[in-house]
Amino acid sequence: NNLVLKYTSSIFFTSQWINDDEAKVLYRLYPSFGRPESRILTVVYDTKNQDLNIFSQSDIMPDDVKLAFASVVVTTIAIFLHTKSVWLTFIGCLQIIFAAPLAYCVYYFIFRLKFFPVINLIGLFVSSALGADDLFVAVDKWKNARIAHPSKSTEDIAAIALPDAAAAMLLTTSTTGVAFFSTCITPVPPIFTFALFCGLLVVFNYLLNCALVFPSLCLYDIWIVQGSNNKCVTFSCTRKGMNNSDNIGDGDTEQRSNPISLIHKILSWYYMIIHRYKYQIIVLTAGALAISTYFAISIQLPENSEVRMLPSRISFEQHYEKSRKLLSYERIYAFGSLVRIFFGIRPGDTGSYRDPDTLSAIILDETFDPSSFEAQMYLKGFCDRLWEQDFAKAPPNYKCSINAFDDWLEEQFTLGSDVQDTGYLNYCSNTTKSLPMDESNFHKCFSHWKRTFDASINTRLDVLDQDDTVKIMWFEAIVPVYYDDPYNELNRSWKKFENWIKNDAVTAPSSINKFYHSGGIWWWKDTNGQMLSTALGATAITILFSAAVVLVASRSLRLTLFSCVSIAYILAGATASLVGIGWTLGFLESVCFAILIGISCDFVIHFGHAYISFEGYRARKDRTRYATIHMGPSILAAALTTFSAAIIMIFCTLNFFKQFSQMLLLTITHAIIGSFVVYLVLCDSFGPAEPTKFYDDIISRLVGKKTASTNALDTETDNQQIKTETTKSEPSDNTNKQRSKTENEGEDSFHDSC
Repeated sequence: NNLVLKYTSSIFFTSQWINDDEAKVLYRLYPSFGRPESRILTVVYDTKNQDLNIFSQSDIMPDDVKLAFASVVVTTIAIFLHTKSVWLTFIGCLQIIFAAPLAYCVYYFIFRLKFFPVINLIGLFVSSALGADDLFVAVDKWKNARIAHPSKSTEDIAAIALPDAAAAMLLTTSTTGVAFFSTCITPVPPIFTFALFCGLLVVFNYLLNCALVFPSLCLYDIWIVQGSNNKCVTFSCTRKGMNNSDNIGDGDTEQRSNPISLIHKILSWYYMIIHRYKYQIIVLTAGALAISTYFAISIQLPENSEVRMLPSRISFEQHYEKSRKLLSYERIYAFGSLVRIFFGIRPGDTGSYRDPDTLSAIILDETFDPSSFEAQMYLKGFCDRLWEQDFAKAPPNYKCSINAFDDWLEEQFTLGSDVQDTGYLNYCSNTTKSLPMDESNFHKCFSHWKRTFDASINTRLDVLDQDDTVKIMWFEAIVPVYYDDPYNELNRSWKKFENWIKNDAVTAPSSINKFYHSGGIWWWKDTNGQMLSTALGATAITILFSAAVVLVASRSLRLTLFSCVSIAYILAGATASLVGIGWTLGFLESVCFAILIGISCDFVIHFGHAYISFEGYRARKDRTRYATIHMGPSILAAALTTFSAAIIMIFCTLNFFKQFSQMLLLTITHAIIGSFVVYLVLCDSFGPAEPTKFYDDIISRLVGKKTASTNALDTETDNQQIKTETTKSEPSDNTNKQRSKTENEGEDSFHDSC
């Protein structure tokens, strides 16, 4: 009496194999289907193969791509708000826009890739976010150099700012580019092409920034110095010294008269806070890292391996979820998945695996010959041996072709000559009772049976012959796993099947021992396995490369250690947050993890590059404060731009875009914490006062040895002349050192004021 009917289903037969055109007709008619929806009744439709679900994804994709384009608009607004210049915003947009066709030209003409999935268009979002990051770095480096040296010419500012900006951008471009390119180790075409295209976008954004933004900054500076009031040049109030070139000269006066920007005041105040409470912050950071790591390593593989692109609110996805709870689903799919064992062909792919539209030709095994007595007996008992295993069973109403042929021989032998098949009499010898049969008659007899056998038994298509010679033969089996089973179960089933095939092939005659097994379930298993291994491999490559980049750029083992700790926190924190919202390490999640690792390194690398800007000895607190104030605005602008653009993609429908935006939001959040809190506090507490001293000492020693070796070949007179010239030049060198010290003190007064 307490039973409640929750689900019921109706099946409408269309045809045994519905093609794409027929499925499209059903999809177009779907709006006219009866769909009463109320609190007590909901009706959903789809085909057995989820054709309507797939077509729905194709219809939704353009709307999601439009949102990706909308994120580019948000980036444009962010660029204008940061630069306060229509000119620089225009150039920045050109950089981002031109990167796409240039990347596609290399993609198409150099790599010769014609397959371009729609998912590649998400690269436009990546391009806009990373392009804006490069633009912010270049603009802020220029403005900081101009503020520090107000009396210098545009050429001098370019010589100071542009090499520094190019180096800083190259570091982050290399790490992000490697994060994308390392994902190209996958053999899965959509992921390979996506990663390659995004990597090319990163590279061309850097090149175009150097080619377009750098000259534009020179023009921008010239117009500002000349006192231009054109609102297309700048919307901000220009400095007095830059409005009137006659006033440029008294650098100290201008530095004291320049108003301090709000962002510099905020960052200066922020540095004082972390400097005062740095040891307490270190304790909290250690606790946060430990907790994040604990939850991050608890991330699980998904309960099933199937990739779902539509959210649960879409009716076609509701059909998928509800159909899995019906008894009919168990009856149809509970028996498992079909696997075939092939004889006479070799495994291989003659098509381009980078292009799913190209197919492979059959590669024949020229050594295959089932006519020998040993081969006939081996093949005759093969299916029974296989089906006796716990990991395989016979398909319903199925008999292997070799066994069906053997039954036919027995049947023909018992019949009278007047009713026996003429082919049996002509090709099989009417004395043949069963296998094994005479080797000379096997091929002609088997080929005749294959062409004339009763079509009611599903074996005729399991043999291919040519010129009355059997060329290909395959048998079928059912494995007790299906596409939505967890990957570990699929992998265990495949290993059992693979090991049995290898062991049984050892006992096979040499003329038939090159067989192999294949099936859609194994392709699915391999695709998921490749994605997981790609994610782990790309992660390892990116982390190692990022550590190497930090080491080469900072020339300091201590800063490299701080960077690794900060990046570890970013990854652990972001992963733990994703575990908290219910993520598992599935197909789509693996792609996101591999790609966004490079983004997590950018902010830390920018701060590290700024920390070593001073040469020689400088207190760690001065270096940390300089890095905070000097690079903080660029990093914050890039983070807010990416964050704002990612929020728009939250409103996408397809799960991949939504998951990409969620991952990006959490990564940017933890990247801000990891760089502004973890990295800066470690530098302020334990950072080296001379980061490059160890490296510079090694270089100087190497150079010194080389110089000593060269001087040993000189004459005593030449040595005396060198000593005399060196002695004469000492006062001049001391004067230069004093001037350099005075200039540094002047710069310090500015940075102290910030």
